[in-house]
Amino acid sequence: MVGASAGFCLWWPLSRLRLCLAGVDDPELKRLLTQRLVWLVIFTGGAGFAFVLGVEMTLQRDATVWSGIVYFGCAAALILISLGIWSYSATIVRRARRDRERDPRVCRGIVRTILPASDGGWPVLLRTYRGRNLWLTGSPESLKTATGRLTTRARDRPFQLVIVVTYYPRCRVIREVTGMAVESFERAVVELSQAALDHG
Repeated sequence: MVGASAGFCLWWPLSRLRLCLAGVDDPELKRLLTQRLVWLVIFTGGAGFAFVLGVEMTLQRDATVWSGIVYFGCAAALILISLGIWSYSATIVRRARRDRERDPRVCRGIVRTILPASDGGWPVLLRTYRGRNLWLTGSPESLKTATGRLTTRARDRPFQLVIVVTYYPRCRVIREVTGMAVESFERAVVELSQAALDHG
């Protein structure tokens, strides 16, 4: 679960900043780049403001050295966030454009987490049948059905939601949800035990 936790620390803020892709078409890429520009203006502007305050604090006679250091640290942190957003957006857009020319992959896995966002793609964590965690992003239209299945099931009956998706491997964007099924945990345990016996 280390990979899942690390992925959550990345994808949760990206979903809150509306920087996740819902598709690989030009309008969606343009939306992400526009959103990137908005956040770059906000964060770099905040960094400049913090830097100016830091300079003013260091010039004041009655101010402590740590006051200026705190503001300079905030400015540096905001600059690093801006660089991270710029680098991520440039990389994900470049990969999405390359993925258009390649065939998407097929994956079947158990839905562990879906992170709804107010705009852009929704991150979803799948536990594949190979035993690894896979973070993907998809459009709200395709993932709302899965979210509805997760929230309408009875809590006293343990279950898991299994979906089959086609996705672009480099940018990890879901192209289509091609299948969906709700399975009980009891059935899953039996199937995994049988698979272990077959391979043994």
